Amino acid sequence: MVTTILDIKNAIEITKRLLDGKQVILGSKIWDNIYKIQLEALEKKLANPVVESEHEGLTYYHCPNCEYPMSINEPTPEFTANYCNNCGQALDWRDKND
Repeated sequence: MVTTILDIKNAIEITKRLLDGKQVILGSKIWDNIYKIQLEALEKKLANPVVESEHEGLTYYHCPNCEYPMSINEPTPEFTANYCNNCGQALDWRDKND
């Protein structure tokens, strides 16, 4: 199942209505989609180690979630992002910045 921006907006609106104490009647497919979106968002908040790979003598660092390139060669604290610019995944650089 592909999550679209409309799916996310609907999930946000339904969640807000539930938090306001309003009754919401939905089919199980819609609930499954809402839970999937919420789970993806929560999982991205947990920092995962960046993925390291080598190619032609250079070391590359990628997001563990979407494989977006984050850094080349030795990462330094001033050039390492806490979150992926592409998907929002929280990143853990601890093993790479030693």
